[in-house]
Amino acid sequence: RFLLSTSNFKLLGGESTFNFTAGAPASSLDRAIRCTGSLSAEFGVSGTIAVGATSFTADTAGEAATLTVGDWLFVIHHDVSNYVRTEFKQVRSVSGTTINVTTPFAQAFDATYTIEWVRVSTARTNVAISGLTIVTSDTVNDNIGIDAQAGLIDLTVEDCVFDMAKGLAWNVYLVQNPQLHRNVVKRQPGRRSAI
Repeated sequence: RFLLSTSNFKLLGGESTFNFTAGAPASSLDRAIRCTGSLSAEFGVSGTIAVGATSFTADTAGEAATLTVGDWLFVIHHDVSNYVRTEFKQVRSVSGTTINVTTPFAQAFDATYTIEWVRVSTARTNVAISGLTIVTSDTVNDNIGIDAQAGLIDLTVEDCVFDMAKGLAWNVYLVQNPQLHRNVVKRQPGRRSAI
């Protein structure tokens, strides 16, 4: 298993094959390659956010003060158990409870669901995986070939081959600017890979 926890990293398979045997899913050992940053706790948003807005209001100034110019964050719209929509934003400035972001919101965050924000405490940028074949013959566990999680910016997966006896070729969740090109999924019974 590989845990990629660095920025500006390329894993060049050179047409190599990675025969993967899963471990305990509770320890995330059911992933051949995992790429992730880290996140802070979730904080509340006061009010709503309109399409085109370039700021939002945190519940408290103390929470907003955890941010600095250039930080990345997610704004999350969620129901009891699922994220309904998210947007990845970079902080332009903070003043009191007002958090200004560098680009306008493309979606509305209304009072239908809970609105929160999470600071990306450790962002990983520019990660590339190419020319690798990932194979698992494990039919008991749901395995994941490449698992890319929150806090990752600019991920590229290209020219890879996935032969999964059970599970997903890839799972890309809350990643900014994922690029998947010319990959082949030979076998992936049961579910579809998610991005």
